[in-house]
Amino acid sequence: MKTRLAFFMLVLSIMACAVPGLSGEAGDPAVEDVGEAPLQAEDTEEGATVDDSAVEPTPEPTDVPPTEVPTETPSICNHTYYPVVEGASWVYESRVNGEEPQQATMSLTDVSDNTFTWNYTLDEVVVSSQWQCSEGGLVQTEYGQVAIGGVGDLELETTAYSGVTLPPIEDFVPGATWQSVYEARATITGQEFLYDITLNYTYVADEEVTVQAGTFTAARIETLISLTTQGTTIEVPTIGWYVEGIGQVRSEGELLDFTSSVELISFNIPE
Repeated sequence: MKTRLAFFMLVLSIMACAVPGLSGEAGDPAVEDVGEAPLQAEDTEEGATVDDSAVEPTPEPTDVPPTEVPTETPSICNHTYYPVVEGASWVYESRVNGEEPQQATMSLTDVSDNTFTWNYTLDEVVVSSQWQCSEGGLVQTEYGQVAIGGVGDLELETTAYSGVTLPPIEDFVPGATWQSVYEARATITGQEFLYDITLNYTYVADEEVTVQAGTFTAARIETLISLTTQGTTIEVPTIGWYVEGIGQVRSEGELLDFTSSVELISFNIPE
Protein backbone atom coordinates (compact mmCIF):
# COMPACT_ATOMS: atom_id res chain seq x y z
CA MET A 1 0.00 0.00 0.00
CA LYS A 2 2.73 2.45 0.89
CA THR A 3 4.61 1.56 -2.29
CA ARG A 4 1.56 2.40 -4.43
CA LEU A 5 1.05 5.64 -2.53
CA ALA A 6 4.72 6.49 -3.00
CA PHE A 7 4.42 6.01 -6.75
CA PHE A 8 1.33 8.20 -6.73
CA MET A 9 3.02 11.02 -4.85
CA LEU A 10 6.06 10.73 -7.10
CA VAL A 11 3.92 11.19 -10.20
CA LEU A 12 2.08 14.18 -8.74
CA SER A 13 5.13 15.83 -7.25
CA ILE A 14 6.86 15.79 -10.63
CA MET A 15 4.57 18.72 -11.46
CA ALA A 16 5.67 20.74 -8.43
CA CYS A 17 7.46 23.23 -10.62
CA ALA A 18 7.22 26.04 -8.20
CA VAL A 19 8.03 29.19 -10.12
CA PRO A 20 10.67 34.42 -8.93
CA GLY A 21 10.80 36.74 -11.81
CA LEU A 22 13.76 37.40 -14.08
CA SER A 23 15.60 40.54 -13.13
CA GLY A 24 15.69 43.24 -15.78
CA GLU A 25 18.77 44.99 -17.05
CA ALA A 26 19.70 48.30 -15.50
CA GLY A 27 19.36 51.29 -17.79
CA ASP A 28 22.05 53.87 -18.54
CA PRO A 29 22.59 56.20 -15.61
CA ALA A 30 21.12 59.66 -15.91
CA VAL A 31 23.71 62.35 -16.64
CA GLU A 32 22.87 65.82 -15.52
CA ASP A 33 23.13 68.35 -18.38
CA VAL A 34 25.31 71.16 -17.08
CA GLY A 35 25.54 74.08 -19.50
CA GLU A 36 28.34 76.64 -19.69
CA ALA A 37 27.86 79.28 -16.99
CA PRO A 38 27.60 82.86 -18.33
CA LEU A 39 30.63 85.06 -17.68
CA GLN A 40 29.78 87.81 -15.21
CA ALA A 41 31.43 91.14 -16.11
CA GLU A 42 32.98 93.08 -13.26
CA ASP A 43 31.82 96.63 -12.61
CA THR A 44 34.42 99.22 -13.65
CA GLU A 45 34.73 102.90 -12.97
CA GLU A 46 33.62 105.21 -15.76
CA GLY A 47 36.42 105.81 -18.23
CA ALA A 48 38.50 102.95 -16.91
CA THR A 49 39.96 100.50 -19.33
CA VAL A 50 39.84 96.73 -18.88
CA ASP A 51 43.01 94.72 -19.19
CA ASP A 52 41.92 91.74 -21.33
CA SER A 53 45.04 89.89 -20.36
CA ALA A 54 43.81 89.74 -16.77
CA VAL A 55 40.72 87.75 -17.78
CA GLU A 56 41.33 84.01 -17.74
CA PRO A 57 40.13 82.29 -20.91
CA THR A 58 37.11 80.00 -20.60
CA PRO A 59 38.28 76.38 -20.84
CA GLU A 60 36.94 74.32 -23.72
CA PRO A 61 34.27 71.79 -22.58
CA THR A 62 35.35 68.18 -22.62
CA ASP A 63 33.20 65.08 -23.04
CA VAL A 64 32.87 63.16 -19.78
CA PRO A 65 31.86 59.53 -20.32
CA PRO A 66 28.93 58.38 -18.20
CA THR A 67 29.71 56.27 -15.19
CA GLU A 68 29.29 52.59 -16.01
CA VAL A 69 26.85 50.78 -13.74
CA PRO A 70 27.37 47.02 -13.60
CA THR A 71 24.31 45.02 -14.61
CA GLU A 72 23.37 41.70 -13.09
CA THR A 73 22.91 38.94 -15.64
CA PRO A 74 19.73 36.99 -14.86
CA SER A 75 20.32 33.31 -14.10
CA ILE A 76 19.01 31.00 -16.81
CA CYS A 77 17.65 28.82 -13.99
CA ASN A 78 15.34 31.54 -12.70
CA HIS A 79 12.08 31.20 -14.63
CA THR A 80 9.30 33.74 -14.14
CA TYR A 81 6.90 30.98 -13.07
CA TYR A 82 9.49 28.83 -11.32
CA PRO A 83 11.57 30.67 -8.69
CA VAL A 84 14.94 28.93 -8.61
CA VAL A 85 16.64 30.52 -5.60
CA GLU A 86 18.95 28.85 -3.09
CA GLY A 87 17.00 28.09 0.08
CA ALA A 88 13.57 28.80 -1.41
CA SER A 89 10.81 26.72 0.18
CA TRP A 90 7.06 26.20 -0.11
CA VAL A 91 4.65 24.61 2.39
CA TYR A 92 1.56 22.84 1.03
CA GLU A 93 -1.49 21.12 2.43
CA SER A 94 -1.91 17.71 0.81
CA ARG A 95 -5.07 15.61 0.81
CA VAL A 96 -5.40 12.04 -0.48
CA ASN A 97 -8.84 10.45 -0.88
CA GLY A 98 -10.41 13.10 1.37
CA GLU A 99 -8.46 11.95 4.41
CA GLU A 100 -6.99 14.24 7.04
CA PRO A 101 -4.65 16.76 5.41
CA GLN A 102 -0.90 16.53 5.78
CA GLN A 103 1.76 19.18 5.30
CA ALA A 104 4.21 18.79 2.45
CA THR A 105 7.35 20.85 1.94
CA MET A 106 9.16 21.63 -1.29
CA SER A 107 12.62 23.22 -1.31
CA LEU A 108 15.49 24.00 -3.67
CA THR A 109 19.13 23.38 -2.77
CA ASP A 110 22.54 23.29 -4.45
CA VAL A 111 21.54 26.06 -6.88
CA SER A 112 24.26 26.92 -9.40
CA ASP A 113 24.30 28.85 -12.68
CA ASN A 114 22.81 25.89 -14.57
CA THR A 115 21.75 23.19 -12.08
CA PHE A 116 19.77 22.74 -8.88
CA THR A 117 18.28 20.04 -6.65
CA TRP A 118 14.53 19.80 -6.09
CA ASN A 119 13.29 18.24 -2.81
CA TYR A 120 9.77 17.23 -1.76
CA THR A 121 8.79 15.78 1.63
CA LEU A 122 5.38 14.43 2.64
CA ASP A 123 5.20 12.53 5.91
CA GLU A 124 7.49 9.50 5.42
CA VAL A 125 7.83 9.97 1.66
CA VAL A 126 10.87 11.96 0.47
CA VAL A 127 11.46 12.70 -3.22
CA SER A 128 14.49 14.44 -4.74
CA SER A 129 15.66 15.06 -8.29
CA GLN A 130 18.30 16.94 -10.26
CA TRP A 131 17.50 19.71 -12.74
CA GLN A 132 19.45 21.45 -15.50
CA CYS A 133 18.93 24.92 -16.96
CA SER A 134 19.60 26.22 -20.46
CA GLU A 135 18.30 28.84 -22.89
CA GLY A 136 15.85 26.14 -24.01
CA GLY A 137 14.18 25.93 -20.59
CA LEU A 138 14.35 23.90 -17.38
CA VAL A 139 14.79 20.13 -17.57
CA GLN A 140 14.30 17.60 -14.80
CA THR A 141 17.10 15.22 -15.74
CA GLU A 142 16.02 12.36 -13.49
CA TYR A 143 12.58 11.17 -12.53
CA GLY A 144 13.51 11.18 -8.85
CA GLN A 145 14.77 9.25 -5.84
CA VAL A 146 12.15 8.18 -3.31
CA ALA A 147 12.62 7.16 0.31
CA ILE A 148 9.62 5.65 2.15
CA GLY A 149 9.79 5.43 5.94
CA GLY A 150 9.08 1.94 7.22
CA VAL A 151 9.28 0.41 3.72
CA GLY A 152 12.71 1.21 2.40
CA ASP A 153 13.92 3.11 -0.62
CA LEU A 154 12.25 3.10 -3.99
CA GLU A 155 15.33 3.36 -6.20
CA LEU A 156 14.75 5.05 -9.54
CA GLU A 157 17.62 5.29 -11.97
CA THR A 158 16.95 7.44 -15.01
CA THR A 159 18.74 5.87 -17.97
CA ALA A 160 17.63 8.38 -20.64
CA TYR A 161 15.63 11.60 -20.94
CA SER A 162 14.62 14.13 -23.60
CA GLY A 163 12.40 17.17 -23.98
CA VAL A 164 11.81 20.02 -21.55
CA THR A 165 10.00 20.26 -18.21
CA LEU A 166 9.35 24.01 -18.34
CA PRO A 167 9.91 25.96 -21.57
CA PRO A 168 11.48 29.44 -21.63
CA ILE A 169 9.17 32.30 -20.72
CA GLU A 170 8.75 33.44 -24.34
CA ASP A 171 7.24 30.02 -25.16
CA PHE A 172 5.27 29.71 -21.91
CA VAL A 173 1.98 31.11 -23.21
CA PRO A 174 -1.65 29.94 -23.33
CA GLY A 175 -2.08 27.26 -25.98
CA ALA A 176 1.53 26.07 -25.76
CA THR A 177 2.28 22.33 -25.58
CA TRP A 178 5.52 20.54 -24.75
CA GLN A 179 6.77 17.11 -23.70
CA SER A 180 9.37 15.34 -21.60
CA VAL A 181 10.27 11.64 -21.88
CA TYR A 182 12.16 9.34 -19.51
CA GLU A 183 13.43 5.80 -19.45
CA ALA A 184 13.92 4.59 -15.89
CA ARG A 185 14.83 1.50 -13.91
CA ALA A 186 12.99 1.08 -10.61
CA THR A 187 13.89 -1.28 -7.78
CA ILE A 188 11.14 -1.89 -5.26
CA THR A 189 11.91 -4.19 -2.30
CA GLY A 190 14.54 -5.93 -4.39
CA GLN A 191 12.42 -6.38 -7.53
CA GLU A 192 13.42 -4.48 -10.69
CA PHE A 193 11.07 -2.84 -13.18
CA LEU A 194 11.78 -0.91 -16.40
CA TYR A 195 9.64 2.14 -17.05
CA ASP A 196 8.91 4.40 -20.00
CA ILE A 197 7.52 7.69 -18.72
CA THR A 198 6.04 10.41 -20.95
CA LEU A 199 4.65 13.75 -19.77
CA ASN A 200 2.56 15.80 -22.21
CA TYR A 201 1.93 19.36 -21.00
CA THR A 202 -0.62 21.94 -22.15
CA TYR A 203 -0.84 25.56 -21.02
CA VAL A 204 -4.65 25.80 -21.10
CA ALA A 205 -5.37 29.35 -19.90
CA ASP A 206 -4.89 31.97 -17.20
CA GLU A 207 -7.55 31.78 -14.49
CA GLU A 208 -8.22 32.87 -10.93
CA VAL A 209 -7.47 30.36 -8.18
CA THR A 210 -7.92 30.67 -4.42
CA VAL A 211 -5.76 28.75 -1.93
CA GLN A 212 -4.79 29.27 1.70
CA ALA A 213 -1.91 31.53 0.64
CA GLY A 214 -4.30 33.89 -1.19
CA THR A 215 -6.16 34.51 -4.45
CA PHE A 216 -4.08 34.71 -7.62
CA THR A 217 -4.23 34.79 -11.39
CA ALA A 218 -2.52 31.55 -12.35
CA ALA A 219 -1.42 29.63 -15.42
CA ARG A 220 -3.44 26.40 -15.65
CA ILE A 221 -1.17 23.56 -16.84
CA GLU A 222 -2.79 20.23 -17.67
CA THR A 223 -0.46 17.24 -17.84
CA LEU A 224 -1.04 13.68 -18.96
CA ILE A 225 1.55 11.35 -17.46
CA SER A 226 1.90 7.93 -19.11
CA LEU A 227 3.84 5.18 -17.30
CA THR A 228 4.51 1.93 -19.17
CA THR A 229 6.06 -1.17 -17.61
CA GLN A 230 5.86 -4.86 -18.48
CA GLY A 231 3.44 -4.13 -21.30
CA THR A 232 1.00 -2.20 -19.12
CA THR A 233 0.39 1.55 -19.44
CA ILE A 234 -1.15 3.73 -16.74
CA GLU A 235 -2.25 7.26 -17.61
CA VAL A 236 -2.35 9.87 -14.87
CA PRO A 237 -4.09 13.21 -15.59
CA THR A 238 -2.96 16.11 -13.41
CA ILE A 239 -3.62 19.84 -13.26
CA GLY A 240 -1.24 22.42 -11.82
CA TRP A 241 -1.72 26.15 -11.26
CA TYR A 242 1.36 28.38 -11.39
CA VAL A 243 1.66 32.03 -10.33
CA GLU A 244 4.24 34.50 -11.58
CA GLY A 245 6.91 35.15 -8.94
CA ILE A 246 5.61 32.40 -6.61
CA GLY A 247 5.42 29.07 -8.41
CA GLN A 248 2.92 26.26 -8.05
CA VAL A 249 -0.02 27.16 -5.79
CA ARG A 250 -2.30 24.17 -6.40
CA SER A 251 -2.37 20.76 -8.06
CA GLU A 252 -4.90 17.96 -8.53
CA GLY A 253 -4.51 14.42 -9.82
CA GLU A 254 -5.90 10.90 -9.98
CA LEU A 255 -4.17 7.51 -10.05
CA LEU A 256 -6.02 4.20 -9.73
CA ASP A 257 -8.14 4.54 -6.57
CA PHE A 258 -6.22 7.57 -5.30
CA THR A 259 -7.24 11.21 -5.74
CA SER A 260 -5.05 14.02 -4.51
CA SER A 261 -5.12 17.77 -4.10
CA VAL A 262 -2.30 20.02 -2.96
CA GLU A 263 -2.57 23.74 -2.20
CA LEU A 264 -0.08 26.35 -1.06
CA ILE A 265 -0.11 27.48 2.57
CA SER A 266 3.01 29.66 2.67
CA PHE A 267 6.30 30.24 0.90
CA ASN A 268 9.72 31.79 1.48
CA ILE A 269 11.77 32.94 -1.51
CA PRO A 270 15.00 34.69 -0.44
CA GLU A 271 15.93 37.75 -2.44
